[in-house]
Amino acid sequence: MSSLLSLLLMVSFNDPCSSHFETRAGIKIQTGSFSDNECFVSVSETKWRGMVYRNFLFTNKAEILVFNSLGDGPSSVDTGARAFYLRPFRAELGWRFTESNDLEVRLPSGAIARFEADSAKWIELTNGEVQIDSEISRTNNGGVELRYDNGYLIDTGFRFGGHPTSRMEKTSLVTDADNVRCTVENKELFYRVGDEHEWNYPDNNEFSQWFENRCR
Repeated sequence: MSSLLSLLLMVSFNDPCSSHFETRAGIKIQTGSFSDNECFVSVSETKWRGMVYRNFLFTNKAEILVFNSLGDGPSSVDTGARAFYLRPFRAELGWRFTESNDLEVRLPSGAIARFEADSAKWIELTNGEVQIDSEISRTNNGGVELRYDNGYLIDTGFRFGGHPTSRMEKTSLVTDADNVRCTVENKELFYRVGDEHEWNYPDNNEFSQWFENRCR
């Protein structure tokens, strides 16, 4: 790929840190920032489904959060979330609509998550695979499964009533491009800052070295 084409592809994505709300076809997108150094892209469908729905949150810290609302009861019972992370960092988080009104979200790993225009269904993950269970259920761990073949996939699992990564004593599954798998405590990957979490190894090389030492 020529350097000019690479540059054009890079600049054609919109800035997720700018506050923005838009609906197009069946997709609803919202962008903005949680803090000075964390920006997000939120994706959901425009069709009203009451209090039973699923949406997706992508951040510039490599997080993919799958949020499920399961009813109108207490959040501890009727909400749940599953978190994934793709490493290494290769690109800036961004988003754009295609000519066919599909939504493309460029992840910090460089992978593209594509959502179909009419259904807002996540249908593609470049350099990997996404499988979606259309049923929003208490028994399918959020209804989303990912495979990533161009780096590391961290799956912190599903949790009712809170963010699955926030409990440092819980475990995550880390898988590399060779399908080497390693179950580790969250505190080996992250540290707490108030109610938030940060990477222990934000540097790509340091993260790779940690994986080699810990999991191989």
